[in-house]
Amino acid sequence: MNPIARFGQRISRLLGVVVAVVCAAAPARAAPASGSLVWYSADSSGIGFNGSNVASWPDLSGHGNTAWMNNTARQPLYVSNVINGLPVIRFDGTRSLVFTTAISPQTFTVFVVGKNSMPTETFSMILGPGGNFPNNQLRWETGTQALFVGTGNNLPVTTVTIGNTRVNHILSARFNGSVMNVYRDGALVASPAFTTSGPWTLDQIGAWYSTYFMQGDLAELIVYASSLSDADMSQTTSYLQSKYALPSGGGGSLAAGTYHSCGVTSSGGAKCWGYNANGGIGDGTTTDRATPTFVSGLSSGVAATGVGGYHSCAVTTAGGLKCWGNNGNGEVGNGQVGASILTPVDVSGLTSGVAAVTGGEFFTCARTTSGAVKCWGYGGDGELGNGTTASSSTPVAVSGLTSGVKAIATGYNYACALTASGGVKCWGDNVNRELGDGTQTNRSAPVDVIGLTSGVAAISAGFGTACALTTSGGVKCWGGGASSPADVPGLTSGVTAIAANTTAFHTCALLSGGSVKCWGDNSHGQLGNGTTTSSSTPVAVSGLTSGVTAIAASGYHSCARTSSGLVCWGDNANGDLGNGTTTQSTVPVSVSGF
Repeated sequence: MNPIARFGQRISRLLGVVVAVVCAAAPARAAPASGSLVWYSADSSGIGFNGSNVASWPDLSGHGNTAWMNNTARQPLYVSNVINGLPVIRFDGTRSLVFTTAISPQTFTVFVVGKNSMPTETFSMILGPGGNFPNNQLRWETGTQALFVGTGNNLPVTTVTIGNTRVNHILSARFNGSVMNVYRDGALVASPAFTTSGPWTLDQIGAWYSTYFMQGDLAELIVYASSLSDADMSQTTSYLQSKYALPSGGGGSLAAGTYHSCGVTSSGGAKCWGYNANGGIGDGTTTDRATPTFVSGLSSGVAATGVGGYHSCAVTTAGGLKCWGNNGNGEVGNGQVGASILTPVDVSGLTSGVAAVTGGEFFTCARTTSGAVKCWGYGGDGELGNGTTASSSTPVAVSGLTSGVKAIATGYNYACALTASGGVKCWGDNVNRELGDGTQTNRSAPVDVIGLTSGVAAISAGFGTACALTTSGGVKCWGGGASSPADVPGLTSGVTAIAANTTAFHTCALLSGGSVKCWGDNSHGQLGNGTTTSSSTPVAVSGLTSGVTAIAASGYHSCARTSSGLVCWGDNANGDLGNGTTTQSTVPVSVSGF
């Protein structure tokens, strides 16, 4: 069925999928897996300050292993509002913190949130030894690698390519005594095998002795004295991804459009697959692709992707923005309107300073590193948010959102923003009450969503329905006839991520244990439970009971990133599932070459 015919199906289904609601007591705030050996977070209220220096970093694990430094010249710096509005501890090449007690796990799991800032380093230390433990280290290496070594316990020099380390990311590893799994943003990148003869003893953060240091930022550091289960790995990864709004898997993001999807590889390249008549794959052709294909000129240097109806975009590691595909309304953002653009072009005025991008059906929005929002493309329903209904082929500022925005989401012809205070504002089309302001009046500038002026951790927008993930781990949705947010049954706690899409009549949620549930339209098996029966309440996706780190929902298919790669399910008429076929699947199938 061609996209125009499918759009007719969408309209007819819009009021046929209703989300039932219940009330529940407020659940506990999302957190990493319990049982950590040490846990340091830059947003901890107990940091000991010496001016802008950090003299002590409290251990949140309950073991009281404060990391400290008495020498003022060696104390790292506290820098606020760096990652998703949260602070970091900055080590500038001469600074470090020492554990009160050296840690010595024999099997272990470690999570690091931050980035390497050395421009041409041989190595940049994350964890290092004290004077009696030579060469026990975890460090960033040559800008694209992580290196582990444990001379004192026979842990061999283990170097793993994880992609660009000079952008904020999650580096994690777990060692069970014989195999060490290394992950970038929740995606498994290597599994070297070896055995050790004793514990891995570490004594300092950001230094090896007094000579070799880190140059970079740390937002969070968690170490466990065990090899965590898949469920606990997923819980902790999802907690960190949600908290810091970091991309998922392989050093980049997973994004789905109407009938195509894009993701970022572990080497920082952008790949897309599926429908390509408008050039949304970005390979210079209009040929559908049933397997992931590199976007022309973007085989490296990509931090995140965003996908609209029939166009796509990528944020580079330098903070620039490039888009390609359908441009009938100026959604590519290069000042032109008309023919599709088959390979990436720079977006006017956004060649630096971009943090995130997301696409509506015929428009696009970006969030800058300063927290401002700009949109471009079709504006007839007010979706550009600048107080008019005029379209624009170049970015325009969204009224009132010039700073402090933590996340953005686009629906078919409306958009929403998550503010620094945890509130949600939306603008654009409102015929299905998707703006959540209690009316059906279109808005050309942002308005508050009723009842969500605080307490929100993430947002997602679909076709006529929007959802919010609260800081307590619950999901609330509105639109589709419901004028204000209401709880989704069965999802009032334990959720770490949500995904709707520009043209999706269904929504998916990632739970803290790494499982996935979806609800809504299931005409093409997009709920993933082995049927084509729609459901107004969440159903479990077959085979995804643990280990999932990211999710995406498209028009009639869904995707997830697991520890072993990408999987998708649902419609596949244009190669949407990326498995080399055009056969629909009601259960997850592996995406080829990812």
